Amino acid sequence: MNVMLVDDEPIFMNKIKRIIAEFSSESGIETRITAEVYSGQEALRAIAVQPPDIVFTDIKMSNMDGIELSKALHKEWPDIAVVIISGYPSFDYAREAMRANVVDYLLKPIDPELVKALLYQIQPKIQSNRYARGKKLIQSLIESEAPSGVEEPVDLREIRDYASYCAFVVQNPEALGDKDGIFLQPPDHRHEQFAEHAQRLASAIGNVWTFNASDGRSYIIVAGLHRYDKLSSKMIAEAARDYFAASGVAISVACSHEVSSLTEMKEVVQRLHQLLYNRMMIGCSQILALQDAVNEPKTPYSQAANVLESKLMAWVSKKDWPALKNEFFRLFQLWETEQYPTIQIETNLKRIIHLVERQLHASDAMASKTLEKRIEEILYTAASYEEAAVFCWDRLDGLLRFQSGETHHDHAESVYQRVQEYLIAHLNEPIGLSQLIDQFDVSRTYLCNLFRNYANASFLEYFTKLRMDRAKELMRDHPDMIVKDIAELVGYADHHYFSRVFKTSCGSTPSDYKMSLLKIREGK
Repeated sequence: MNVMLVDDEPIFMNKIKRIIAEFSSESGIETRITAEVYSGQEALRAIAVQPPDIVFTDIKMSNMDGIELSKALHKEWPDIAVVIISGYPSFDYAREAMRANVVDYLLKPIDPELVKALLYQIQPKIQSNRYARGKKLIQSLIESEAPSGVEEPVDLREIRDYASYCAFVVQNPEALGDKDGIFLQPPDHRHEQFAEHAQRLASAIGNVWTFNASDGRSYIIVAGLHRYDKLSSKMIAEAARDYFAASGVAISVACSHEVSSLTEMKEVVQRLHQLLYNRMMIGCSQILALQDAVNEPKTPYSQAANVLESKLMAWVSKKDWPALKNEFFRLFQLWETEQYPTIQIETNLKRIIHLVERQLHASDAMASKTLEKRIEEILYTAASYEEAAVFCWDRLDGLLRFQSGETHHDHAESVYQRVQEYLIAHLNEPIGLSQLIDQFDVSRTYLCNLFRNYANASFLEYFTKLRMDRAKELMRDHPDMIVKDIAELVGYADHHYFSRVFKTSCGSTPSDYKMSLLKIREGK
């Protein structure tokens, strides 16, 4: 941690420096004095150049005292911890210090053990603040409108202290079908847990920042390295693949080469996104290295697939559904044999759907768009090519039968009703698709299709609506219940996260919604 000392007495400076040096040696926590200044005004000028993590300041100084300095720091740099050192055991001074949001108020003569205990106590918060700042800076750099390669902003100084970096883009298998993204993004603590785990993988790894990509369909990981080696990069990629994997769905991770400067990161991440989505394959877990893909020739696909697609159209025109189904499954077998990437299969299937619709004179644009979305969801959540073929055929078969005036019924509705009952009975639990898969012994793709078929929504859209409706019901029936308790009753341990989801789903914050209910009651 970085420490600034502010006092106009050199004797105090020397004593506190010795205590901090002892703490650094005894604890193993690197603690550096980054600035020694003799007034509050000097401190503000120095902090503008290099902000410390913690400031020890005397309370009595000319021009600007310690209380005034603390207030100025809290306003401009709220993450900086301030400790006031005072020779005046006055309650008024202590009260003013607390109002200025200081961490502690220590009396002279300084007790070394108190200072060391304070440094131990504040270290986790300093680490957490530094991590949050670093993540925010890297995220803004990657999502910035500025072109890659421009000069690094001064704010990046504290995360620039690494020999090199590497980046990763991780497939988010939960992302498809959620229109708002917020319901699928794991709370920050999941990212922080992975970051802590990744930092322990190898000594070369200095820090790891993880966050949701702006597309809502992937996670971005940036690692700061003391030295670059391929083994450390591979270990992070494999850990990310295992940590973020969803039940029954294999995920892929694209990893970069060594990145020497953060100014290159935006372009590198863009290339990683392109690599990931161009190379993902159904049911296949892959570690995709950017450097290996640079000179890789494009995979040539045979003409056999085109021949099978032509046969499909012939069976459609004859309305020979058994023959059509046979050719459809042969097409998937061929795609698996030739290792077709998911994006190529998606393109081909959408073309087939358009051809089928044209052949059957189907002209419902909205239904066509919905079907395309369903096909996309199936392809990116299926555990195998065979499973993808089964569920894609189910969707295509539904289109064919509808256009032909035929009906088709299975037992899926009874399964859906049981799932509904289970969700309502366990509304306060953190349920996800993985739990439902285990509970009902079905595949992820089957469950996704159930909710699309019977609720016209993704599982998360449906379950979130159930929770929000229950939350609104609790607010109506129990107006004195606090938001934190309501959040827990509908399955959200983090009430801040619940408030974000509620606002996105319902159009107002929980507090505003409760206020509107109060006004309605008073109007009556």
